[in-house]
Amino acid sequence: MERGSRILAAAGALGANFLHPDIVPVVTRALACREPRAAYDIGRLNTNLLSSRPLAFDLFGPLSRDLTLAARFVTELLPGTLTELSNVLVKHSPGRGEARFTGDAPLQGRPTNGKPAPERRTPAAA
Repeated sequence: MERGSRILAAAGALGANFLHPDIVPVVTRALACREPRAAYDIGRLNTNLLSSRPLAFDLFGPLSRDLTLAARFVTELLPGTLTELSNVLVKHSPGRGEARFTGDAPLQGRPTNGKPAPERRTPAAA
């Protein structure tokens, strides 16, 4: 049975499920460097137009490639939290299998008070 929310696997393999071609290297890197026990449904990531997986990469992928842009984004979205970002991890969990660590993109950086920051969760993960 055909579903209108899926694209062909050949198109998905070329990155057609992402909003911009610059997202494809972010996804490729995330898949190559995935954490132990990380669960990626590659078919869903590449071909399901309604999946949150490509959406997370579409939203946070550009931020992971440009930390200056990410810092501006965080300053607007979460004022007073981080002044500088050192990493944006897409589809990351520091504790696989633990419900308290589920989320799409934790942010790592230096808070406004200059002390080492605990990992911040995006609103999507709250």
